[in-house]
Amino acid sequence: MEKEESNMHAGHRVRLLNQICRAGIENMSEIVALEFILTYVIPRCDTNKIAHRLLDKFGSIANVLNADWM
Repeated sequence: MEKEESNMHAGHRVRLLNQICRAGIENMSEIVALEFILTYVIPRCDTNKIAHRLLDKFGSIANVLNADWM
């Protein structure tokens, strides 16, 4: 199961970067944009689930980035 899951996500970050470069981050959904940002903060992890949880909790990317984490 683990190997199958890793194959499913193989190359996802490269595809995400290519999508952002083609269309511009301002033209992406908040989920895609936040997932992209998180790929630079959290290496080698599925950031999609985290992006969904953060947006559910804070409501927007701006609120996530401005959140008081202390």
